[in-house]
Amino acid sequence: MIATEIADSGFGIVIGEPSATAPTGCGWGRSIFLNNSTLQIRPHYTFFLRPDADADQYTLVPDIHVYEWYALEAALDFFRALSPAHD
Repeated sequence: MIATEIADSGFGIVIGEPSATAPTGCGWGRSIFLNNSTLQIRPHYTFFLRPDADADQYTLVPDIHVYEWYALEAALDFFRALSPAHD
C-alpha cells in the first residue's frame, strides 16, 4: 500500500518488480465467539482504492523496473545520478 501511495501521489520513485496482486486493503471485521468454546471466528471484508483511479487496480508497475536483487544497486545509481559530483 505504501508503494502504491508513493507511485500514485508522486511522492517518490518506486524501484523494483511489478506487484501482480492487489495491495492489502482496509475494511471491517467482526468477531464471532462460539458457545462453550474459546474459538473465535473473524471474517474480514477488505477493499482498496488506488489514489489514481485510472491506474490498474491490481498491478503496481514501478518507475524503475529491476529484479529485486538489483533494487538496492539501482536505487544507489539513481541517487548518484541526482547528486552533484564529489571531487
